[in-house]
Amino acid sequence: MLSPIQIQKHTTYAHTRYSHIWNMYMGALELGLLPNPASIPANKLIPPSLDCHYTKTQYLGRFHAREWKVEINLAYYVVMQDKEQLDDTIAHELAHSLQWKLCPQFKDWHGKEFRQIMAAIGYKGRATVSTPYRTKDKVAAVAKAAKDIQLLSLL
Repeated sequence: MLSPIQIQKHTTYAHTRYSHIWNMYMGALELGLLPNPASIPANKLIPPSLDCHYTKTQYLGRFHAREWKVEINLAYYVVMQDKEQLDDTIAHELAHSLQWKLCPQFKDWHGKEFRQIMAAIGYKGRATVSTPYRTKDKVAAVAKAAKDIQLLSLL
């Protein structure tokens, strides 16, 4: 079972990486590396809020345009201990937020603009995560971690 200190450590790490990746995107925008038909300058963009939580659902991250929020499911990160996948998930969800703002006429959430945004800072524009994260064992481990963390929060 995770301690409250470990939970805080994972959450802090996610917030740090989130800020770093957002700043990488803003640098790419300033250099003209992102599609920007709306002509929005980097200093006018505010990053979406970040909601880190631990749940047994099978998503690693989600972007909510209306709420201007990114959700990251840290239960997967706790189980997998895969910092690269966490960074990829953060970059993926932030790319959706930029796609929403910079390319308001986009046709496909994982289309050309999305892939260009991801590629601008060196990520692959994949639509979903690879199979190792979807096995029964991994999903069960994530569900257990999420349950343990929820129990800790009741103490």
